[in-house]
Amino acid sequence: MATQVTVELVPLADGGSAEAAAVLAGIYLEYFDESALPMAVRYARAAAEAGLPAGQRTYGHILATGLGVEEDLAQLFRAASEGGDAYAAFNLAQLVDDPAESLRLFEIAAREGIVAAGAVLADRLSALDRDEEALGW
Repeated sequence: MATQVTVELVPLADGGSAEAAAVLAGIYLEYFDESALPMAVRYARAAAEAGLPAGQRTYGHILATGLGVEEDLAQLFRAASEGGDAYAAFNLAQLVDDPAESLRLFEIAAREGIVAAGAVLADRLSALDRDEEALGW
């Protein structure tokens, strides 16, 4: 059944239908084996780039879980952070394993006005018995 539906949806998705692309991505993820992951990524990305919420959600899920993508979520956030994106620094701070780097990234985000980053930074500093610094945040 899933194969029959994909045969009908592929021309629509390839023709620019974001809705068809989003449905295809979901079908490839749910009903096919890992060999279909590149197709799921392709169609989810297309639907996400078209601004379709279902596509954005599916593509976000793919990136967050690392399904069928070579891109590393941390690498994407790192590149954006290095480009000056404070939210990316905040997101990356939550992914990195190095506590010192995490603190540095939270501070960058907090200095750029990300309120949640300041709160997390204060909590982390307090846990390290750096209470004076924590109170500053």
